[in-house]
Amino acid sequence: MKTLAKLLAVEDMDAALVLPAGIDSEESAEMALTFGILGVKKLIPTRLDFARRFGGILSAADRADLSFTDASHTPQVANGVIRLTPEKFAEMLLPHVGKPEKKRGKP
Repeated sequence: MKTLAKLLAVEDMDAALVLPAGIDSEESAEMALTFGILGVKKLIPTRLDFARRFGGILSAADRADLSFTDASHTPQVANGVIRLTPEKFAEMLLPHVGKPEKKRGKP
């Protein structure tokens, strides 16, 4: 952490915490608070395609006052970084809201 603090102090940069979705909420929040002390203000969540729960990244963002930026929503991280807008994140959190239900009928 000392080395990272020195690197961040060398230049005025926009540092971000990269955190996988699906991990424990308290642990995520503690990690985010630790990096927040160093001046990190943004969170880049990964494994959004694989995680079943997003409480960890939500807790981290809330407790350390981090804003979401880009995110990874595919195993091919090099080709899968997306802009995480509020609308896109809402779709991920509530995938069935706003989609028409499938009608059950005779085949």
